[in-house]
Amino acid sequence: MSFGYEIHSDTIINTYKSIEYYIVYHKDKAIGTAIVYQTNNITGLHSVGIIPEARRKGFANELMKVLLNIAVKNKSEYTTLQASNMGKGLYSKLGFKEEFQIKNYTL
Repeated sequence: MSFGYEIHSDTIINTYKSIEYYIVYHKDKAIGTAIVYQTNNITGLHSVGIIPEARRKGFANELMKVLLNIAVKNKSEYTTLQASNMGKGLYSKLGFKEEFQIKNYTL
């Protein structure tokens, strides 16, 4: 619901040993997701999102702090992510810098 697409269960089943999947809960309701993928000294943050009705309440900021603490625990030298326009402000406040833009094309 955060992104308008579903991560297929086969993907999770085939990758859960090497990729950390997180579900964010508030009052027993799932409200967000995050994926952490560690490659050597780099922590990649993926699919970080909060469902529309839970946005603008500080959950994304809190989630990012948890994820950054995971990167510190993993002794990462770098943490990377891909940002939507919606997330850019938060990521900038947390110290992330834009390096380049990715464009998606559909047929």
